[in-house]
Amino acid sequence: MSTCSGDGIVVLHIKSTMARAGGIEKIIASVFRKSDSSLYDHRLIILRAPIVYGAEQKGDDILDENSLGADRIQYYRWSKRGFFPLLREIKRRMDGLKIDCIHCHDNRANIVGIFLKLFFGYPIITTLYGFVPITNKLKFLVALDKLCTSAFDKVIASSETVGKQIPNFTTTRGLVVDNAVPVDVLSELSFDTESIKRSLSIAPDQKVISCIARISAEKGQQVLLAAAAEIVERRADVVFIIAGSGPELDRLRAEARRLNTQKHIIFTGFHPDSREIYAITDIYVQPSLRESLPLTILEAMVFSLPIVATDVGGVRRAILDRKTGLLIEAANPRALVDALTRLLDDKAEALLLGKHARHHVCKNFSDTQMVKKLESCYREVTARKTVRSTEEGKNICESV
Repeated sequence: MSTCSGDGIVVLHIKSTMARAGGIEKIIASVFRKSDSSLYDHRLIILRAPIVYGAEQKGDDILDENSLGADRIQYYRWSKRGFFPLLREIKRRMDGLKIDCIHCHDNRANIVGIFLKLFFGYPIITTLYGFVPITNKLKFLVALDKLCTSAFDKVIASSETVGKQIPNFTTTRGLVVDNAVPVDVLSELSFDTESIKRSLSIAPDQKVISCIARISAEKGQQVLLAAAAEIVERRADVVFIIAGSGPELDRLRAEARRLNTQKHIIFTGFHPDSREIYAITDIYVQPSLRESLPLTILEAMVFSLPIVATDVGGVRRAILDRKTGLLIEAANPRALVDALTRLLDDKAEALLLGKHARHHVCKNFSDTQMVKKLESCYREVTARKTVRSTEEGKNICESV
């Protein structure tokens, strides 16, 4: 139950079912957890829709009634045919909550938000977390996202790189709010690493190199497999964990068998608690071909892990080459082999990079800082709102 006062700002977040515990879900969870509850009341609508990336889907595990509160989350079925009845249902929910502004977090949410502004005048904000035009459908959605940005009162980019891809991303309407992680929560955790290794059939003395990401072409796991094949030929004590689910998982498993590296590659599929993976990891790797600023890198930094990452998107905001990790060229298996071998062979450098990484993420990428920026954004857009009456908006909606 919210403790927000009558003069507080009520924010409705909208997202669709795209992942179980991905970056967007973690960002929303941070907002609910860290926002000043005496001044802000956050509510969430989840649009149940077909899965976008082929990932396993059984619900938004970290965004549910238990984590947010039963009165703060509502589910609606996304339907193209029943779109306007959906809008009316959502509007009825909003009337009871006295919503002040809407924060949209993905493609479908953006469409709903735009129509709620058109019909009822609600101030709307969108956060664009990155663009992944790897299929014709996704190319269309990316183009639609960029085309629709002018309809929003505020457009938030999750990194400077994303902001540069958004049309007319001005300082008055656009805002960069870097992805961030709950440094305080992650720092308090402890794990039984021996038990975790045993559950994954990893020997106590084996070195673990891990990668946590959606299994999709743009994440570059195919490059990691090529590098792993060369490394395990020389280092029998090394095992790779590739955690995540997605459309490329079966193909990657087949490729591991072809390379005869299946004994050294562990595909976990979706892992319910990625923090357990970090806890047993010696080196974290992010081989992406394109990125914004992935939360997994920031999380690995909190765990003081030495990191090898490709120099794409906003990654260099977190990974300062040879200071908080090693940056390499994307799609370059040789560079990846060299960087991983370097850290396997030089424990002192690996420890130093991990130490500096943790200091850097704690100072610059705490979700407390992120939430304060978002709260400022909510205050700005609600200061000039002119929400139409329910009856006026209903008449517009029913006339379409």
